[in-house]
Amino acid sequence: MRDRNALHLGLMVLAFYAGTARAQIVNFDDLPLAPNTFYEGADNAGQFVSDGATFNNSFTDYGGGVTSWEGWAYSDQTTTLATADLSVPDYQYQFSAAAGAGSGGSANYGIGFTNTFVLPAPIVQLPADSHPLSLQVTNTTYDVLSMFYGDDFSKKFSGPVGSTPGDWFKLTITGLNAGSQPIGSVDFYLADFRSADPAKDYIVNSWQNVNLTSLYNATALSFSLSSSDNGDFGMNTPAYFAADDLSLTKVRGDTNNDGVVNGLDLNAIAQNWLKFSPAGDTNGDGIVNGLDVNQIASHWLDKASGTPVATPEPAALSLAVLGLVSLAMATKLRPWTANRPTP
Repeated sequence: MRDRNALHLGLMVLAFYAGTARAQIVNFDDLPLAPNTFYEGADNAGQFVSDGATFNNSFTDYGGGVTSWEGWAYSDQTTTLATADLSVPDYQYQFSAAAGAGSGGSANYGIGFTNTFVLPAPIVQLPADSHPLSLQVTNTTYDVLSMFYGDDFSKKFSGPVGSTPGDWFKLTITGLNAGSQPIGSVDFYLADFRSADPAKDYIVNSWQNVNLTSLYNATALSFSLSSSDNGDFGMNTPAYFAADDLSLTKVRGDTNNDGVVNGLDLNAIAQNWLKFSPAGDTNGDGIVNGLDVNQIASHWLDKASGTPVATPEPAALSLAVLGLVSLAMATKLRPWTANRPTP
């Protein structure tokens, strides 16, 4: 009861103080698209920018209606496995996220494509002085159809049989420094049939959180795909994935993107408490809870180098500190857990 009362007190205080949270989240929604369309670089711009992040693109027109692209595209198409027309080739759904919409039900999302023989890989150049926290990813509907049914180029995914291992499809996100050198990587399985228990087999068709805090010092992110299904010409599984809600920060614990960790950063936590949301999620685990309060407490008054910082009003800051203490008390008294969506 004591921890519950402390939690309620903290949330009431923060709710009283809370304003509009301005977390730095790259979500493609600032890019114009007509309904049920996509952008794949036909204007030969070579890149596009969303919320300060730069996404590479390479487009080639071979004539006669034949084109190709690599790197990044963006889309608002809504076709899922359930709504796809199986009488048409599955590659027609390369611009559809398997979830049927952007993360959180938004319209736009990004599509990455990696070509084994043609560079560049999908790369995101992060805004200056920003650091990655998390990213939402899922399969494209093209990939789901290919792995679920198989097609002329790719096999239907299956589990282990005798000495034959089960299938898998993996996204690797590599952090790059200012010299374009790798500083670390994070793997995420977009499909996994390796378990001997068929009940554990899955193909991701919903948005899933990928924690990128281990790549905190990266200035760019590079994306690659690998699969158990390979042939003489490389990977057979379609080399596509969908991405959305790239969460960035200027300094650990800074939820409102002003470059300093103080009472203003508690707003996003109060507004998104126990939600699976990048807004307010300071530790990259995909949920807003007491662990994020601890992150703010651990980095209290830290600030980004060279960032001019406005000082909050003393009275407002006192309320925020009281909220922080109350929530921290509740966090220590009871561990925070929540059911996370599973692929």
